[in-house]
Amino acid sequence: MITDQCISVTDLKKDMNATLKNLKKDKFIFVNNAPVAVLMDVKKYEQIMKESNVLNYERKLKARKAIRK
Repeated sequence: MITDQCISVTDLKKDMNATLKNLKKDKFIFVNNAPVAVLMDVKKYEQIMKESNVLNYERKLKARKAIRK
């Protein structure tokens, strides 16, 4: 993790609007110096989910073809 991508939950609470407006890179949210969550742009999240769904579909399709052989 890069330090400019890390933010404590306390700092996030203090300046939520600015953090969200300036969200160019993912932010790793820390509680008690431990990472607990990731804050990311919605478009990036949707792209990740779309790619994940495509990969899962391809795996299932491959498994079905293997069963048919």
